[in-house]
Amino acid sequence: MYEDHPYDLLKEMATLHVMVEINLTSNDVILGITGKDHPFPIYRKFSVPVALSTDDEGVSRIDLTHEYVRAVETYCLRYADLKPLALALFISIPDRPYQPSLSVLPLRKDCESPLHLFAQMIHSVN
Repeated sequence: MYEDHPYDLLKEMATLHVMVEINLTSNDVILGITGKDHPFPIYRKFSVPVALSTDDEGVSRIDLTHEYVRAVETYCLRYADLKPLALALFISIPDRPYQPSLSVLPLRKDCESPLHLFAQMIHSVN
C-alpha cells in the first residue's frame, strides 16, 4: 500500500461507496500482481465496494466468467462472497432522481431478483 494513510483512505472509500473495478487477470499478466500481493483482499476487508471486470475480449481473450472463476480459485470465495461483487456496480452508482432515465434502481432490482432465485436453488440442492 503506497498511500500516506492507506487505512484512512480505505475507510473513506467504504463510507463514500467508492467502487473499485479489479481486473485480476490483467493485473497478473501486465503488472505481475496476484494472490496475497493483490489489494483485492484488503479492499474486501475494509468493505470497499469491489466489482470484477476484464479487459476487452479482443485484447486479453478473457471474459468476465473467467475473472469470477479466478477470484473463486485464488481467494476461496463462496457464493455469498460473489453476490456483493456482482451487485457492487449498482450499489455504488447513486440513483439520479433529477434524470429518471438514468436511474439504476430498476437495474438493481432486476439483478437482485435472479440472484435471489439462484441462491434459493443452491440452498435447495445442498
